Amino acid sequence: MDLGKLIEYIRRKRGMSKAELSRRLKVSRPTIDRIIKGGKCDHQLLLRMGEILDYPLTKDTFSMNQEDLHYHSNLVLEPQSGDHFYGQFILERDKRIFWETNCLKMERELKTYKERLEKALKNRA
Repeated sequence: MDLGKLIEYIRRKRGMSKAELSRRLKVSRPTIDRIIKGGKCDHQLLLRMGEILDYPLTKDTFSMNQEDLHYHSNLVLEPQSGDHFYGQFILERDKRIFWETNCLKMERELKTYKERLEKALKNRA
C-alpha cells in the first residue's frame, strides 16, 4: 500500500484532522498534503507520525499485501479488549520504535566522534 494512502487512512480512522496532525508534528499543512499525495517523508518524521497516530509505520508495514494490511490495520486501530496478540503486537512495535530511534541517535553520535577524531589527527600532523 502507498505510504500516503496508509497515513490518510489511519488519520481518518483516528478522527484526526490534517491540521491537528501537522500541528502535533510541528510541520506545515502542505507538508502533510505532500506526504499523503506520495511525496517523500523523512525517517524521523515518519517515526514521530507513527507515535502520534499510534500506528507502527515501519518497513514491515509497507511490504504487506492489501489483505494483510487490512488485518493489521484493524488489529491496531480497533483492538479487542484482553486480546493477547494485540498486546504482544504493541509490545513488539514499541521495542522496534525504541531501537530504531536509539540506533539513529547512536549513528549520529558515532559520526560526530569520527569527525572530531579526523580533525584532531589532521591538527596533530
